[in-house]
Amino acid sequence: MSRSRKLRYGSSMSIPSAVRATVLERFKQMNSRYRDIVMCASAIGLRFDLTVLLTATAYCDQDVRAGIDLACNLGLVVANEDTLDGYAFRHALMRDIIYAELLMVRMRPLHRRIVRGLERTYASGGASLSELAYHAWASGNPRKSLRYNERAGDEAISLRAGGDARVYFTRARNLLDVDSTAYRRLTGKLYAITEAEPPDPG
Repeated sequence: MSRSRKLRYGSSMSIPSAVRATVLERFKQMNSRYRDIVMCASAIGLRFDLTVLLTATAYCDQDVRAGIDLACNLGLVVANEDTLDGYAFRHALMRDIIYAELLMVRMRPLHRRIVRGLERTYASGGASLSELAYHAWASGNPRKSLRYNERAGDEAISLRAGGDARVYFTRARNLLDVDSTAYRRLTGKLYAITEAEPPDPG
């Protein structure tokens, strides 16, 4: 299974999957309002000032301060002791991961519309499983993402494209509870890819 994942939408930096999962686990302990506030902060940069953040968001001073306080308590953000209302993300990777979530939130409605269009043309050969798998995943729809990524992975296996299959199966598995039957099934498929790969000559 791939150890890292490219940041979405053109970033060239690779982020280890375990790091991303840990950051998002903390981030998703916040309610949607506070997540919006922290995502807006990520758009400002690694360091940000509450005055700028208040101008950039639609939330009141009390909500913004409460959201940033919670982000501090969760270890995502730290106060900058050199300035009165200055803050910074604890690590540049944390900011990058949360900013990628912001991009996904803004882009998900578009990807949902693309999936609907692709579904209409798929039966007639106008769309590929790989296209459906990607846009379903980017749309944030767990049911369709699981369905199309697993199917695309199975197709890639049949074409002996193990690297592509690993990407599809990993996307699908990341949506699932570790105790679920589907998680175990996809783990088996990923393990089969690893077993089928030739040993590294190095």
